[in-house]
Amino acid sequence: MTPRTTRRWIVAVGAALALFAAAGGWSLYQKYREVSAVPVVTLARGVFVDQVTLRGDVRPLRTRTVNAPMSSSASGDSRIVRLVKNGTTVRKGELIVQFDVTVVQRTLDEKRSELRQAEAEIGRLQGETRIKEEQDITDLAKAQFDVERARLDVSTEDLISRVEAEKFKLGLADARRRLAETQTRLEADRRAAAADLDSRRQKRDKAALEVAKAERDLAALTVVAPADGSVSILNNGRAGGPMSAGREFREGDRAWPGAAIAEVPDLTAVEVVVNVDEADRGRIHEGQTGTIRVDALPDRELAARVDSISTLAKVVFGGWPPAKQFEMRLRLTDPDPRLKSGMSAMASIATDRLEGQLLLPARAVFQKAGRQVVFARHGLGWDERPVVTGRRNADSVLVSSGIAVGDRVALRDPTEAAEQGGRQ
Repeated sequence: MTPRTTRRWIVAVGAALALFAAAGGWSLYQKYREVSAVPVVTLARGVFVDQVTLRGDVRPLRTRTVNAPMSSSASGDSRIVRLVKNGTTVRKGELIVQFDVTVVQRTLDEKRSELRQAEAEIGRLQGETRIKEEQDITDLAKAQFDVERARLDVSTEDLISRVEAEKFKLGLADARRRLAETQTRLEADRRAAAADLDSRRQKRDKAALEVAKAERDLAALTVVAPADGSVSILNNGRAGGPMSAGREFREGDRAWPGAAIAEVPDLTAVEVVVNVDEADRGRIHEGQTGTIRVDALPDRELAARVDSISTLAKVVFGGWPPAKQFEMRLRLTDPDPRLKSGMSAMASIATDRLEGQLLLPARAVFQKAGRQVVFARHGLGWDERPVVTGRRNADSVLVSSGIAVGDRVALRDPTEAAEQGGRQ
């Protein structure tokens, strides 16, 4: 072989080796990328919290009902002239519904007129009584004076004739009779005036009571929010026909006395109502703490405690044998002002707490050929390891064997990731 041929052969072999090394490096790089694309978690010991997770809905502890007035007009019904829209957020004291005030306002004006007339009659009667009593007192003073003068005349009987003396005695008796009549008339006039005045005052008081009632009826036609909240308009059972469940109250409708027009839930005190399966009933008791996640508020986790659990189970049909469930109420200890009545929520109740446990994320356990396995990171590959698990909650699983502290396990099935990469 000539030197020139030898050089060519060496160059070819070098190029082949370089190409082979590049291919191997690229393959290792691709392998590294595939392995690195799978998220992993390093196992450690921690606290395992056993939980019961239940689905329910948000309800206020107190709901205030807005009713039509019990008495407002001759017909009994009240026409709605203003009504807030369903779902409107109101502050305490803000208008919710305004009923027609025409009839009640007319009645109030009439009753106020009657009250003014009654008070005027009392004033007139008091003036007349005062004048009459002054006249009676003047007549009484004159009669007393006549008696005293007649007594003085009688006292001079020794100085006058018998006829004159008898005449003076008759005058004294007549003066005394007129005095008695005047006193009787004064007392009678006083009694009559008092009775008449009392009657007029009773009439005045009756008119005042009717005015106060009309004022209350008028005030009842303007209904304001009893507390902060979101207004829920109720159905008008008289609307929609005989075979209909009715429709929401709206402006122009006539509401019967006491009709429930709307509800304003008090969302400062809120609970979540859930149903507990019979199998979980023994693990839950009043006073246990939990967390609430409301579907409409994904950014917030709310603290709660078990407030009450029904003592009687209710039967839930839908399978055989029918399931039994207990109604449970969880009181929120820090309600969010954005909560609305009826929102769906997920309640997680801590039933047990175990320290120093080897915890495995629930999504790191996979079912393969009827076994529970995990994928542990090993170099640029994965070891499929069967594991024995114990109790679990929504996030974690207790591991008793098959994996150890410090192992890095996949949070996604790497075999599926490799298959997807191969198809691409």
